[in-house]
Amino acid sequence: MRRSWPSRDMSRGSIDALVFATLVVTSAVIAGVVAPTEAETTPSVTAQQTAPSGFSGVSNLSEAETKYLGEAENDTAGWSVANAGDINSDGADDLIVGAPRNDSGGANAGAAYIVYGPTNPDEVSLADADVKLVGISDGDAAGWSVSFAGDVNNDGYDDVIVGAPGNDSTAPDAGAAYVVHGGHWLPYELSLSEANATLQGADEDSRAGWSVANASGLDGPDGVAVGAPLRNNSAGAVYLLSGDQLRGTIELADGATATLNGESPGDQAGYSVSNAGDVNDDGTSDVIVGANNWTATGDEEARTETASAGAAYVLYGHLSGTRNLSSADIRLRGVDAGDRAGWSVSNAGDVNNDSADDVIVGAPFADPDEMSAAGTAYIVYGESNPQADRSLADANVTLTGESARDRAGFAVSSAGSGDVTCDNVDDVLVGAPQNNSTGGNFSGAAYVVSGSETLSGTRSLTDATAKFHGEAPGDRAGRSVSDAGDLDNDTFDDIVVGAPRHDDSDALNTGAAYVATSDCEAKQTPTPTPPPEEPVGVDIDKKCVDEQGRISISNPNDDTAVDVRIAGPDGYSKTVTLHPGESASFNDLEDGHYTIKTFVAGTHDRIDRSTVTIDCDEPEQPTGVDIDKECIDEQGTLTVTNPNDETDVRAEISGPDGYSRTVTLEPGESEHFDGLDDGHYTVRTFVAGTDDKIDHRTIRINCDEPEQPTGVDINKKCIDEQGTLAVTNPNDETKVWVEVTGADGYSKTVTLHPGESTRFDNLDDGEYSVRTFNKETHERIDHRAIMIGCDKPTPETPDTPKKPYTPDAPDTPEDPDTPETPDTPETPETPDTPDTPETPDTPDTPETPDTPETPDTPETPDTPETPGTPDTPETPDTPDTPGTPETPDTPETPDTPDTPKTPETPDTPPPKFTGCTSMIVYSDTSVSEFTVVMDDENKITTVKVSVDNADETFDGSNPNFGVEGFTGYKFDLGTEDRQVIGLQNPDRINPNYDIDQGSCGSASGVVDGVPSDWTGMIGNSVGPDEGENTGNAGNAPGQSNNNLPFGTELLLGWFGVVGVSIVALRRWNH
Repeated sequence: MRRSWPSRDMSRGSIDALVFATLVVTSAVIAGVVAPTEAETTPSVTAQQTAPSGFSGVSNLSEAETKYLGEAENDTAGWSVANAGDINSDGADDLIVGAPRNDSGGANAGAAYIVYGPTNPDEVSLADADVKLVGISDGDAAGWSVSFAGDVNNDGYDDVIVGAPGNDSTAPDAGAAYVVHGGHWLPYELSLSEANATLQGADEDSRAGWSVANASGLDGPDGVAVGAPLRNNSAGAVYLLSGDQLRGTIELADGATATLNGESPGDQAGYSVSNAGDVNDDGTSDVIVGANNWTATGDEEARTETASAGAAYVLYGHLSGTRNLSSADIRLRGVDAGDRAGWSVSNAGDVNNDSADDVIVGAPFADPDEMSAAGTAYIVYGESNPQADRSLADANVTLTGESARDRAGFAVSSAGSGDVTCDNVDDVLVGAPQNNSTGGNFSGAAYVVSGSETLSGTRSLTDATAKFHGEAPGDRAGRSVSDAGDLDNDTFDDIVVGAPRHDDSDALNTGAAYVATSDCEAKQTPTPTPPPEEPVGVDIDKKCVDEQGRISISNPNDDTAVDVRIAGPDGYSKTVTLHPGESASFNDLEDGHYTIKTFVAGTHDRIDRSTVTIDCDEPEQPTGVDIDKECIDEQGTLTVTNPNDETDVRAEISGPDGYSRTVTLEPGESEHFDGLDDGHYTVRTFVAGTDDKIDHRTIRINCDEPEQPTGVDINKKCIDEQGTLAVTNPNDETKVWVEVTGADGYSKTVTLHPGESTRFDNLDDGEYSVRTFNKETHERIDHRAIMIGCDKPTPETPDTPKKPYTPDAPDTPEDPDTPETPDTPETPETPDTPDTPETPDTPDTPETPDTPETPDTPETPDTPETPGTPDTPETPDTPDTPGTPETPDTPETPDTPDTPKTPETPDTPPPKFTGCTSMIVYSDTSVSEFTVVMDDENKITTVKVSVDNADETFDGSNPNFGVEGFTGYKFDLGTEDRQVIGLQNPDRINPNYDIDQGSCGSASGVVDGVPSDWTGMIGNSVGPDEGENTGNAGNAPGQSNNNLPFGTELLLGWFGVVGVSIVALRRWNH
């Protein structure tokens, strides 16, 4: 069951109540607290610089130098904000902003935006952010939490983590978090389905991703922390994963480096989590975890006094394995019931300047000075031997909200990685999203409290060093706060404040994020007298002009002239002298490596040596990815490989149930797509960074455990003296195709889905062979012989020769009107009749030849199996008597009437193609089915196939074909004993056709085929000497080669009455 995120037409109050209620159902009964109003939206960006002495006084966020607005109404951008590190490694810090109700990926799927520093003073829409990370599904709420992740893959680019606590991938509201690697170039919009690591919650309603953070001090490389506050009956949990684990999809319950479980059900550990810095000053970073609903265990009185007081836990570094928070190194307990201490937690930097890092804990529902829910933030100083279990009443610094319902401590953070008040001591930030003092009702506020070696005791935030309040009523500025690093790249730290309920001029709850930049004065140092210039090598630029290289060089020195010598392939060598600022170019350079040496002019003092590679030949023609498929544990795996030597490609794969993945591959690089359900998958290849499509292929996955298929059920009956076979596929899963062959070259093929039936009607008498094949594997399942005998039997009494079955009797030419009488050989049981030869059994019948037309059925020569007259030797004595038809002297010869069945041998027998088990038919799409000619153990048969049942398809951009408007259909029909040899269609239009390279020999290009009709060969055997096709390469499209020797001509061609098709056969071992 998916939890229901607030609809966009709900009131602010109802949204707030619902958000809070999702996490504190159990504790609300115990504590009796009122649900907090906590529904906010987008991140803010830049606040104005205030004074050379850093932040001070009261400011309205409307005066911010840069303000980032949410992209759309109700996005709630600014719900979470964080310093992102240096994502693109350009030397300036970057910003990440969460908007969990953005609809780009689905209703409330959420999004997170990355803005590269340095920031510019302006009001900017997050639609213009540098990178947009989009939630995957409805209700995911991606961007609910965001954080800097560190450089988890150690590639020189900082990475980020995004929480999506509403994700349902493993179970409803199990939640997820996504790690996205930084890089020099990231696409503007990236679905989180393509994240470098996906961390999935394990259980329903765990809400993994409610909080996320960077995590150091693990047993392994630095990594990330993910909070799941409703895990384990709301005891909650935090999962820590080291950087070397962060790739692919990981289920947090099984794959974490360390798991920290809440003390008791209902505690909601993991509601907040943060890197704590080095609290015990041992050189290793620690972790702090908030459990905002912690309640003491024990007797009723203890539980009542501490109900939902909340707690925060500090755990020292080198964490691994599973650990209960009851064994934390430090536990900081809330002061009073309902305080919700641990709602927010953070590293505070070194606030008292003693070298040990400190922590800050928010308790937004505390009632300082009897002001209901004014809120409190507590600073606890780090030390080498801290007290393990202490009340926050004993915190080193207590910062109280200005007025009732301010909710101070809703968000807490260090104020930059240094200080923002220009006193060389670290500072802290406290958010109070419901403060009303200056901006109006719930305008919100964020406070800067300056660190000091003497900072201690209880202080009201009224006396904070600086206060930034929201622009307008309801903005809830301070719902999120964070250090921002140095966003404006002026060497001084900045802060960011989120106001997720801020309204744009024409849209509600778009949200906003503001960046306040500090303006500390840099210390002035005397400018030293510059030393003499140290000359440097020339600046070098290269480019291609008409497939030839050009190298341009310039002398960047202010005082020094240089000599430049360039040497390259085929003895190329030139020298030029450049004065300061002067340039020169070397043109028409062949591909290869060029060495450029720079010397002080007129000397042999070498300044620099560089190597430049020229590669200006015409670029390769890129091809689509190579695709390999396999089944693992009844799930499909596709492996795609970039076969190009120079071209980066983007492969997009889509399939059943909305499956969609995109990957960029460098030359030779491969990627696996695992866990694929059965179905058809489309793989499109593009030149990376463009929409230039290279290839488009469809691959079928069928990896379910196959049943053991059985042959078709067969029922036969006679209708109007003609046979009917009814066949039914009895299998539950296996699709089969059935071949029925029989008398007079009869051959039909049909494909049957499980449970499907069909009939073969109007069958003449004779033996019929019914073969059943597995449609997918082409393996033969069954082979049965069925005898049809539906003609009415010949009457035993020769007196009624109304339906004679015998052909004209050759021994009675004088009276051909009585061909019926040869039926008597079927009654040898009456040998005593020769005693009365003078009275033939049917002397009167010659005058009334009732059915002279019956000789049209010469098929029945089967009946004279006993042409001899072993029991009646006397009858041969009367062959000259026309009235005695009993004399079957020459009925042996009726075997010859079958000879018309033998087809005339074609003038040029169609060649036999050996080794072909599959074929590709390229069609202009107007042809929907083809009749394929097969060599089944040296017997010619046919199979009818439909384009809907193709095993693989190719579009016209396939490099081996390349005709727009055509589609290629691949049919894997053969086995080692049963091979494809051609197509059967009497409506041949053009014998020319195309063969994929490597098909049935070495054929490629367009070849000339023999337009043979296979009708006369079907059902007959093919001798071993009819030739092997080896193809012929090199003719232009439409050009025939009429000089091909017999046995090397291809007979496949353009077929169809209306449409056009092109056929390619593939070898068994291809």
